[in-house]
Amino acid sequence: MNLWFAERETCDDFHAGAKCARCLPAPPQPGPVRLAYAFAWSLSQRGLGPGTAFYDRLFRPGMSRAWRLARRLLRRRRGDDVPAPPPAIGLRPHGHAGDPFARRRARMVGLINAHCDRVLCVSDRVRQIALLHGIHAERLQTLYIGTAEAAEWQKTLPRPGFLAPDGTLHLAYLGYMRRDKGFHFLMQALQALPLVQARRLRLTVAARSGDAGAMAGLNALRPHLAEVRHVDGYTHDDLTALLADVALGIVPVQWEDNLPQVALEMHARHIPLITSDRGGAQELGRAPAFVFRAGDAQDLHRVLYRMLEGAVQPADYWTRAQPPTSMDEHLDALLEVYARD
Repeated sequence: MNLWFAERETCDDFHAGAKCARCLPAPPQPGPVRLAYAFAWSLSQRGLGPGTAFYDRLFRPGMSRAWRLARRLLRRRRGDDVPAPPPAIGLRPHGHAGDPFARRRARMVGLINAHCDRVLCVSDRVRQIALLHGIHAERLQTLYIGTAEAAEWQKTLPRPGFLAPDGTLHLAYLGYMRRDKGFHFLMQALQALPLVQARRLRLTVAARSGDAGAMAGLNALRPHLAEVRHVDGYTHDDLTALLADVALGIVPVQWEDNLPQVALEMHARHIPLITSDRGGAQELGRAPAFVFRAGDAQDLHRVLYRMLEGAVQPADYWTRAQPPTSMDEHLDALLEVYARD
C-alpha cells in the first residue's frame, strides 16, 4: 500500500489509524468490491483469468478506468485544489473509526515478527520504514530487485558532461502523470524557474496523458523551456531511442516510493538521476549533490543551477553508484535466502 494520504501528501504517521479512516477520496463499497472479485473468479473458472488476453487487456484495464473515473468525479465534486483537512489527532474516544486500522497494523506486525523468517526490502529506505513500523531488525534484509534493463549497463558509458554544445540540459521524466510520483510538483517547479535558466532546459516526458491538471501543467511549460517533448506512453523496446540524447533523469517522487522501475531504466543506461529524498531511487547513485528535498521547488532549483553552471558533473554521480542487478543475479540471491532460512 502507498504511504500517501488522501492522494495529496506523504504519510509518515497514521495517528493511530485516524488518518487511515479518512484517507481514500472515494472509499470502496463492500458490495461492488465483492461483485468485482466474484466476476474475476468467475472469469478464472472459465479460463479467462489473469494471464489471458481478455483479462489483461480488457477486464483489468476496464476496472482500472472505472475506478479512476469514480475518483475523478469525487475530486471534482469536492474541488481538486482544496487542501485536505488535517486528520484528527490526540485523544480519541473508545470505538473511534481509526481503531480497526490500528489493530490491523499491530496484528500484521506481530504476525510478521512471529512467523516470517526473513523480510526482503527492495531498498534501504523500505528497510528503515519497516523498522519504524516495528518489524524486528534481525528479520530485515535489503535485496535490490532485478531488472532486464541491467543488460544496458554493459552497452553504455557515462557522458563526460551534462550540457549539450548549445549549453542546454536535457532532462527526462518517465512513468505516470501522478501526484505521488511528483509529476504535478515537477511541472510547477519548472514553471517557477527564472527564464534565464528555464530557456536552457529541454524536457522529455514519456508518460500516458494524465488528467486535465497534469496536461495543463505540461502545456504551460512549452513556452517557458527551450523544448518540451511529450511521448504518450512507451515500451521497453522504445527506451534506447527515447533516451539517446538525455543527459539527466529526474525522479521527483513525493511519497516513499520503494524503488521505481523508471529509475532503474535510466540508471542502467548510465543516465544519472536527480531524485527527491524520499524512496529508494536516491540509493542507486548515492550522490547527495543530485538529491533535493521532496516538495521543495527551491531546493530542486538549487540542484539544477549547479548542473547548468558546471559545478556538478556526471563523474560526481558515478563515484559511488551501484550497478543494476540482473534478473539472474536477483534469482540467485533469492535462492540463497531460501536455502539459508
